[in-house]
Amino acid sequence: MVDMKDINLDITVVIGKTKLPLSTLEGMGKDSILELDNEYIEPAIVMVNGVPKFKGEVVTVGNKLGVRIIDEC
Repeated sequence: MVDMKDINLDITVVIGKTKLPLSTLEGMGKDSILELDNEYIEPAIVMVNGVPKFKGEVVTVGNKLGVRIIDEC
């Protein structure tokens, strides 16, 4: 029998969004900067299986990125 706690979930962290024309995207390459609509102070959104579940702040954990959960969506 499978324990429900052992089921893996798909977690995605969204730090921002933007819309831009395909022509702009095609012109991007190394060292290009993609500007997001969010302000720096806005929380990241933690998606669980495609559904917004938490709000969080991006942090560093050693040499990796992490998210500190600050609220539920």
